[in-house]
Amino acid sequence: MADTIWKSRYKGVDYEVTTRDLTVSRLRQMKQWFGAEYGKYTPFITLLVEGDVDALACVVWIAQSKAGEKPQEPRNLDFSIEDFEKFEEDVVEPDPEPDVAADPPPDGTTPTTG
Repeated sequence: MADTIWKSRYKGVDYEVTTRDLTVSRLRQMKQWFGAEYGKYTPFITLLVEGDVDALACVVWIAQSKAGEKPQEPRNLDFSIEDFEKFEEDVVEPDPEPDVAADPPPDGTTPTTG
């Protein structure tokens, strides 16, 4: 199973890029556009994690290609970080505090309040 390397909602559309999507042809193309580091898996992932905007543009290009869209080349892609949103499924709600009744005192008396 392929690992997810990037998942986001971009301009209202949900996208996911996995390790399977980083094909040799895509890495070669990114290397031509942006340099040697973009053609190597680990350095590319590092650039993405560090917030490199060209790496982010590349994953948008990959995601849109994978979705059957006709994406712009990453060099021509302009976006704001505000164009990205987390998936709703990524939002984790904390569990509510359980209602726990206090244990009775060991002497059998009923506790009093107040």
